[in-house]
Amino acid sequence: MAHQPEAGTLFNVNIPSFERGPVRGVPRRAAKTPLLSVKPFDRRVDPRGRTYFWIGPVYECDEPHPDSDVSCLYEGFVTVTPLRFNLTNADMLKNMRNWQWTL
Repeated sequence: MAHQPEAGTLFNVNIPSFERGPVRGVPRRAAKTPLLSVKPFDRRVDPRGRTYFWIGPVYECDEPHPDSDVSCLYEGFVTVTPLRFNLTNADMLKNMRNWQWTL
């Protein structure tokens, strides 16, 4: 947080399996996420009864890239990827201000 990320920024943090050895740190290179072809998902339910999916320990992709989340995790590094999550259609929202709503 000392770097003051832009408002609305989320961070996806992945921690490698401890079974492969100690964590080696966070790489300074960018961690791009490739399309994964095999990703075993485990369907789970949290204590509040909400369903979520947990990614299994196997990370595979058709074309491994040296700067990908997958390769960094495999090498024992924590990956941190900044994300932006805003699905609001701002232009449509402006137009909707003029709509007359009836119930």
